[in-house]
Amino acid sequence: GTRGRPAEPREAFDQVLVPLRNLALHTLQRGDIRQALPLLEHVVALLTTLHDPNLRPGVPKHAPSSTESFLAVDTTPVESVALVPALVTLSYAYLLDKNYEGCRRELDRALKILTTHEGEKAASTTLVREHLGLLAYYEEDFEEAQKHFRDVHDILVAHGRAADDEDVVRQLENLATATCRTGPRTWA
Repeated sequence: GTRGRPAEPREAFDQVLVPLRNLALHTLQRGDIRQALPLLEHVVALLTTLHDPNLRPGVPKHAPSSTESFLAVDTTPVESVALVPALVTLSYAYLLDKNYEGCRRELDRALKILTTHEGEKAASTTLVREHLGLLAYYEEDFEEAQKHFRDVHDILVAHGRAADDEDVVRQLENLATATCRTGPRTWA
């Protein structure tokens, strides 16, 4: 803010978030994963707080009724799409650190956000799905990896990408590599 006027909440967050994010990315780029992980976790926590609908003035807080609780209806507020890039970066750092559980948790969270906002087969989900395929490959679950790579390929083609498109070809290469690890078979 200016002198005599308090900073807006977003400005206050940016004063902390932007340098923290830049430091986290620089540290990750240097290859210092152990130093980057806690920084990236703080970035995600700050973004989660910044975009939490329960913390925004004027947004009603939803308390589940006894019927909703009984029926186990998910009343969790929908997280913001603004979290997705930070979640994908954090998942990548977890992958590099061989923390596959943390990687999967963040990728699943990112995919849930994207599919909730944009639909199950939205083109925006392909990066997260490809990362899930890579994670499955690293975990040596080659059939799961094939499923994710096939999904990405199918979504790209459904959204008008040509057969010789760089992303489409990469998915075919990923699929072929995962298939070689499990052996040939016929798909329906």
